[in-house]
Amino acid sequence: MRTMTDLPVCVKGIQTWEDAKLCMEHGVHPWLSNHGGRQLEGAPAAAETLVSIRKHCPEVFDRCEVIVDGGVLRGTDILKALCLGAKGVGLGRGFLYSLVFGEPGVNKAIRILKHEVEVGMALLGVTSIDQLNSSYVSRAHLRLGAAADEIFMQVDTRGLAFASAFPRAHL
Repeated sequence: MRTMTDLPVCVKGIQTWEDAKLCMEHGVHPWLSNHGGRQLEGAPAAAETLVSIRKHCPEVFDRCEVIVDGGVLRGTDILKALCLGAKGVGLGRGFLYSLVFGEPGVNKAIRILKHEVEVGMALLGVTSIDQLNSSYVSRAHLRLGAAADEIFMQVDTRGLAFASAFPRAHL
């Protein structure tokens, strides 16, 4: 593919840290996705893969643009993904549902999501996406094998709780 384009290349469907490492070694960007969980029952959620990469091969985040796709429904889901090293998230299902109400529904969904991100950032005490990092995610829950619904964000090193679960089916 490199002979055909200079554009960035993403490989969608990455579900293990080992595959993310292979992407890094071959100069492509991992797109973490289990295709909405529809392809294989029991496939890991993108959130689980993100945590696994953070634990086993964190250099992927320095050398690749990691994208998380699947289960991102709330602004706090976006913040958690960014804190753990993702450079972007895929948004789909929430906007698909809002499309039932046409363009006004999608516009409202965008406003709600933007507001949730802004409130989450304010609760974390950050004013820019660039300030987000893994210190805002509880370290106790970053162990491999922790259920994804156990991952919480924390406001700062003073230990103020940001009460937002990381649901298993969502990021």
